[in-house]
Amino acid sequence: MRVENPTPMPRATHNTGTRTPPVLVCMLEKMEPDVLKMVIPRKCVLMLLAVSRSLRDGLRGLPVHVHARPDEPLRPMPVLLGSCVVAQLVVRRRELKYADALVLADILANRSKLNYLELRLHELKQSAAEVLWLAVKDCCGLESLTFQCDRITCAGKILALTACTDLENLTRLNLHGLNIGTEGARTLAACLKKCGMLRHLDLGSNYVKDEGVKALASLWASRSLEHLDLRDNSLTEQGMKVLAACTLLTDLDISSNDLGEAGAVELGNSLHRMPCLAHLKVGYIHMGKRGINELVTRIGNCDALQSLDLQCTSLRGEGVQSLAWGVLRWKALTLLNLQYTQLDNAAVGVIAENLGACTGLLHLDLTGNFISCDGVVPINRAAVHWTRLQQLHLNYNKIQGLGAEHLAGVFAHCRELAAVNLQANHLKAHGIRALEAALAAAQSLRVLDLRSTRMQNPGVDVLARCLPGCWALQHLDMSYNGITAEAAPSLGTILSGCTALQQLHLQNNKVRVPGASALAGALVGSTKLLHLNLEHNYLGDEGACALLDALAFNTSLRTMNLARNGVCDHVTRNLAELHKGCVHIT
Repeated sequence: MRVENPTPMPRATHNTGTRTPPVLVCMLEKMEPDVLKMVIPRKCVLMLLAVSRSLRDGLRGLPVHVHARPDEPLRPMPVLLGSCVVAQLVVRRRELKYADALVLADILANRSKLNYLELRLHELKQSAAEVLWLAVKDCCGLESLTFQCDRITCAGKILALTACTDLENLTRLNLHGLNIGTEGARTLAACLKKCGMLRHLDLGSNYVKDEGVKALASLWASRSLEHLDLRDNSLTEQGMKVLAACTLLTDLDISSNDLGEAGAVELGNSLHRMPCLAHLKVGYIHMGKRGINELVTRIGNCDALQSLDLQCTSLRGEGVQSLAWGVLRWKALTLLNLQYTQLDNAAVGVIAENLGACTGLLHLDLTGNFISCDGVVPINRAAVHWTRLQQLHLNYNKIQGLGAEHLAGVFAHCRELAAVNLQANHLKAHGIRALEAALAAAQSLRVLDLRSTRMQNPGVDVLARCLPGCWALQHLDMSYNGITAEAAPSLGTILSGCTALQQLHLQNNKVRVPGASALAGALVGSTKLLHLNLEHNYLGDEGACALLDALAFNTSLRTMNLARNGVCDHVTRNLAELHKGCVHIT
């Protein structure tokens, strides 16, 4: 049996009565069915070892996390686990067959210590469902249950819901996307009567409608429910009235429902009774001018708010003023998502002026608005106070070269920026040049998206000078920028200079054979790069072969996309055979 990087098993340590057991990570391979991935949830050393009888005896009594991936057989698991205490079980399958269900039932038998069960399936047959849920009902210590399945019979859904009847210790239930409907909501409400400790309930994309929410109302009115996800459930005004009973909520997701103007007003009235609300998502809702104004005004009274998602709502006039007023009160705000909210420069100026008071802001998303140079100016002024900002998304706006000069100031103020997205802003080479000094000093930057910024070759030359200073950069996207073969030396410099780079996207350019050769030379010495995308770059057979020859000296690359590059059929077959699973050529 093959063992990689063996490490001696550390002894358990004892400090003032606390015990830190070892962690065992065993990877299950197709040809070696007696190897299993298990992780003991404690602070300890990671190892890669084969499971033997003596090792299983050593694990006896220790809590183990078991993750069954889609390509792993389930049959050997009961024998491998032996008398180990299974604390968590995660199963991901395209289809759970009857035989697999019997194996899972064997694993779940007498597992009173199991507290976390996650089942993500594409299809579950009725016969398998009967076996599976009968076994789940006996897991009396279960605290968290996640069940997601795309194809399941109505009877199978009922079995899943009724399995919750005896799980009195359940604190977290996730049935997202199960499509239980109104009748299923009524059944669930009856089955959860004994679950007095329920705190987290995810019913997103279940189409329970207003009647289903009313059936569940008695459930959460008598419990200290803290997290509720009801997105995409066809809820209207009547369903929003019921939410008033959830007075202890800290997280609420009501996105993608049919609230309308009246529903938005009722939601605002319900929010007024949630003093602990910290995280709110109300995106993708058409609520009219009065509805958005009333809702945002009510949200402004949520003093404990930490994150707000208003994406794809129309913020105009009074709505902007109400939001700006609320921002002044949200001293703990860390995330603000205003994607596609139709904000212009004036609206951004009003919001940014007050947003400067949120000194703990970590994530700001202004994607898809109408922000140009004049809108970046107030953002730059407010950024003086955002010393902890980590993510800034300004993609799909109208920022050009002059706006980039003000963006450089944002980089200077926000030293902890880790992700910046400027996709589809026409910065051109002038804009990239304005950011040169800021990017060279961005020591925390990990993700930089410059797709469709029209930088062309001069912009690439600028990046070749400044990006090697970004020692933490892991993801770089320069797709759709008209980069040609003349920028080949700069592309090689970027790949070799950014030593932490893991993903490089250059699709839909024209780097041709010289660009491929330069990248191949840098690829030989790269030790971190995992994914390289060169789709549609006119590489031809010569360019493709140059890159693939470099793979003989590269041990890190996992995938390389060379699709739509004019590679002839016999070269495609040969390369696909030599580099199975690594190279995608179409």
